[in-house]
Amino acid sequence: MSTNATYCGVTTATYSGGQFGGYSGGKAKCETACSAPTAHMCSPEELGRTKQLGASFPTVPIGWIANIVVDFQQTNCNGWTSNDATLAGSALFTSASIGDNAFITSCDKLIPLICCN
Repeated sequence: MSTNATYCGVTTATYSGGQFGGYSGGKAKCETACSAPTAHMCSPEELGRTKQLGASFPTVPIGWIANIVVDFQQTNCNGWTSNDATLAGSALFTSASIGDNAFITSCDKLIPLICCN
């Protein structure tokens, strides 16, 4: 994985929280999306760095990101292996009117992965 990474792309396909094969599957999909062997799912810190540098930023309205667990329901879809609507995973919400926010959404949602390198 790359260090001091910034946003590099988004997957063209959408996935529920359990459809992309865990953390390693998410990394593989980001490697393809960014054409880079060190690409991976973005963390909130990397997205913040991207904004601070004024670099290209995701334009999709919502996408999966990698984050630490923040409560008992937010399990990153059980390590990105579950589509259970009662579990939640980390996502980025982008909006011109209210700004960009990391939040959680249910694991049954079909959304792209946001990737950094």
